Amino acid sequence: MSNQRNSPRFPVNLDVDFYINHNLHTGLLLTASPFGVFLKTNEQLSVNQIIKIILPLTHINLQVIGRIAWVANKIPYGAGVEFQNLNQEEQDVILNTIKSGLWLSGCLGNKNNIFSTDSQEIIADLDC
Repeated sequence: MSNQRNSPRFPVNLDVDFYINHNLHTGLLLTASPFGVFLKTNEQLSVNQIIKIILPLTHINLQVIGRIAWVANKIPYGAGVEFQNLNQEEQDVILNTIKSGLWLSGCLGNKNNIFSTDSQEIIADLDC
């Protein structure tokens, strides 16, 4: 089995909310690509867990489903997350957001929607 990635990872510095088993947690993304992220967190995670991560984009938040591909089992904990079922448009939006530097600089504007990759609909309005 090869350790080669589908895409290079880019450095980011982004606080995110994520859900595991319907429980809300917080973490910090340190690297990202259109196919996955490295998530630093205080939560101990397990390989093959399913995770929902809320990614802030320019005008909305994108809710993505991922699978924990590998874990760092020392404090601070972390995990490599592989995104599941993103279409090409969603991958392109993620890549463009990464390349814009917004996830590195923290310069994103207010978010008021969470967009579901499952239903392709806005699933929640947020008060920012």
